Amino acid sequence: MLIAENVFVTGNMDVIGSWDPAKAVALSSAEYPNWKATVTVPANTKFQYKYIKKHGSNVIWESDPNRQGTTPAEGKNGTVQDSWR
Repeated sequence: MLIAENVFVTGNMDVIGSWDPAKAVALSSAEYPNWKATVTVPANTKFQYKYIKKHGSNVIWESDPNRQGTTPAEGKNGTVQDSWR
């Protein structure tokens, strides 16, 4: 990904936009080449998500299938590390 790109994450939870690109969470490129965002989700919660790129009104979704994860136990922080596909 290039620094000039606008990269976001969206998925099946309200906190990441409920699959609506307009409500997706922007990822920061401040630590490029790592893109980051922080969201708070309940412990032990299964979720699905995808990365998208926005160029004006054009939205580019990464390829299928949806990514999946489970948040860690109460009181623990989790990190997701992926590459665009």
